[in-house]
Amino acid sequence: MLFVNPVLNEDFSDPDVIRVGSDYYMTASSFNYVPGLPILHSRDLQHWSIVNNALPYRLPGSGDEQDLNTTQHGNFVWAPSIRYHKGLYMIYYGDPDRGIFRITASDIKGHWNEPELVIEGKGMIDPCPLFTNDGHAYLVHALAGSRAGLKSVLLLTELTEDGSRAITQSRIIYDGHKNNPTCEGPKIHQFNGYFYIFFPAGGVATGWQSVARSKSIYGPYETRVVMRQGSSKVNGPHQGAWVDTPDGKHCFVHFQDVGAMGRVVHVEPMTWTSDKWPIIGAKIPGENCGQPTSQAASSSEIVRNRLTQTDAPYKWNEWQWNYNIDMRAGFVNGDTLRLFSMPYSDKNLWQSRHLFTRRISGSTSKEPFAEYTFDLNLSPDSRYNGERGGCLVFGKSYAGIVVENNGSNLLLKYVECENADKGTEERATSLGTVQPNHNVRVRVKIYDGSPSAGNTDRNVTAVFYYSTNQGTFWQQANTKPFRVREGVWTGARIALFCTRPDKQTNDSGWLTVKPVK
Repeated sequence: MLFVNPVLNEDFSDPDVIRVGSDYYMTASSFNYVPGLPILHSRDLQHWSIVNNALPYRLPGSGDEQDLNTTQHGNFVWAPSIRYHKGLYMIYYGDPDRGIFRITASDIKGHWNEPELVIEGKGMIDPCPLFTNDGHAYLVHALAGSRAGLKSVLLLTELTEDGSRAITQSRIIYDGHKNNPTCEGPKIHQFNGYFYIFFPAGGVATGWQSVARSKSIYGPYETRVVMRQGSSKVNGPHQGAWVDTPDGKHCFVHFQDVGAMGRVVHVEPMTWTSDKWPIIGAKIPGENCGQPTSQAASSSEIVRNRLTQTDAPYKWNEWQWNYNIDMRAGFVNGDTLRLFSMPYSDKNLWQSRHLFTRRISGSTSKEPFAEYTFDLNLSPDSRYNGERGGCLVFGKSYAGIVVENNGSNLLLKYVECENADKGTEERATSLGTVQPNHNVRVRVKIYDGSPSAGNTDRNVTAVFYYSTNQGTFWQQANTKPFRVREGVWTGARIALFCTRPDKQTNDSGWLTVKPVK
């Protein structure tokens, strides 16, 4: 089985996949973004589409003492696992500051129940349940060194029969410090008379895939490296999911960290040795280990529809807020988005909780890799100076085009902020003025360059353009390409926003956004 990899050339970190009948379902880490826990569907493991989100409105725990009413980049929803057991869909995920949660649904495309806390505690991450053949339920998980003070170990706890809560304390069942440092992301299975735990080790960008197996769920476990980069260009093939096909073949879905573009998803064939060990990917000659495969698209192949539909970047159901949904912040009417200005004042937008964002998606066979065009129209409230809205490429550094009200004019600006996560002040360059009630058409082209020698991160740049006459004439906003940077555990994003000075009044202006396809 060969796939055109990456099957998802956009940021879906820590993917996990199940098959129910002839349908495959995937979920992935969503961190601080809401709606969270995306549910993707496929019939062939190659073509994927988002069909739901298991956390549609609010992040559990976000109202506690750690909530500063600002974005908590990289927190909350880490490395989920999805399972289907006795007619119930289940997603388990780790919140590194609160514990391990479970969320359930009888209809994967319908309403998901409120998350329930399975184990409380700091640093417990990457959970995966197993419902054994003899009716028991267990949970394997890892530890985040930043919270737990220990990493490179895997732990196991027993759950209630329905998997809703832990009934024993977690205990270490595998120590990877010597041979598999930074072991994490475990996925546990019962097969061939063994308990198998698939896990990555060695670090996200440069690591490998290992498997531990034992006749007893508590061990002792023997391990083997089953996939590494080898001679392929796929660095650090990282955690993912073992899934079978209706005709009995086996595959492994994993991610590759490419820096500013995030963590893209690959699918590999998986085979078994005569002594019951898996090999993931193409077998490396002379080794019981595989390496990632890469099958080029042929002219006769149907190109993946997800990445070629002209309207794909503008499906508003694929966009996410960078924190809990604020019902006041905006709404979608057909293909038009309206963002009401929300109070915010800081040196830059890093801590704003009202950015409306989407993953950058594109194709490496195209130049540019991705392109987005919007009509922006700012309708300011006359009481404010400084009310503004615009379109950004957003990560630890960001840049974009902004329309701002200064009381007497609508100003058009190119803004840029290097190291926004460090508190650097945003810089602005004037691009002129905009007539009231007139659209500004903005376009961003994103270029995906190869990594530099000795590096694994792609060299990603963005060039911004604007037009004040509906695209008849375009001007370039930035004199040199903007170097795109990743977020916290995520790739960079396209972001739309509308803010006003931090004043308390009872209404606001707004930014109208309409995609140009």
